Amino acid sequence: MISKSAQSDGVFSTQTKSTTEVLNPQSVKNPRKPFLIFIILIIVLIFLAGAYFLVRKNSFIAQKADIPVDVQKITFLSDNFKNRFVENLNTAKDEQDHSKKYQLLEGLFGDLKTFYTSTSSRDSSTRKQAEALREYIKANYPEDFSKKESFYKIDCLDSECGKANYPEEIAKIKDELGQIEELDKQVLENINKNLESAAYMGEKSKQWGFYTVAFELIKQQYRATKNEKVKSLAIEFRSFLEKNFPYEYDVFKRVTPKVWEIG
Repeated sequence: MISKSAQSDGVFSTQTKSTTEVLNPQSVKNPRKPFLIFIILIIVLIFLAGAYFLVRKNSFIAQKADIPVDVQKITFLSDNFKNRFVENLNTAKDEQDHSKKYQLLEGLFGDLKTFYTSTSSRDSSTRKQAEALREYIKANYPEDFSKKESFYKIDCLDSECGKANYPEEIAKIKDELGQIEELDKQVLENINKNLESAAYMGEKSKQWGFYTVAFELIKQQYRATKNEKVKSLAIEFRSFLEKNFPYEYDVFKRVTPKVWEIG
């Protein structure tokens, strides 16, 4: 049998334990605690999202202001080309879509390459504008740039970045053509431009295209003037091409044999 004192002690012990648990703050569950944690997480997420969009906005503002193209330092082919270029440049500055902005910048770079390679002056300032834009695209669109690195290569066609090395035969042809008064001045300028471009190219594969254009122009001048000296220089030019570019010459001869007929 349990004594009354023992029963009393048990009741007292139980009551004391219950009272202690009530008085102990750690043992009391706070129903607001999960709600507070949830609110804190929401605040943190809002802060991070705001910081992200602020960085993106500042990045866009910086890109808009920093497109390194100075229209005043570009030699354009015509006013129409200039107007189109300026319009596309302004559109690129205002474009917020990443992909669309890149496409516009890629087009602007292609235009600058065309202006540089097509102008008879081979203006170095136009090349420098293209190079500056290329570096901007590389820094801000590295993934897109890496996919088309060959497109962003600019061949040197002016004396500030390279030297024109004329083969002896080509230098002779160039000088003697310049002494023929019957030649159309504009055509002669185009011939010299292509010979100069080939002279700047270090790779023979790139020289071939410029040489064939020059040869075709000389042929046309002979047919227009019937000047025997022009015909003689055309024959010399053809022999130079056959000797120095045997593979390309043979391909042209088989595919379009009339290309080597002078008339």
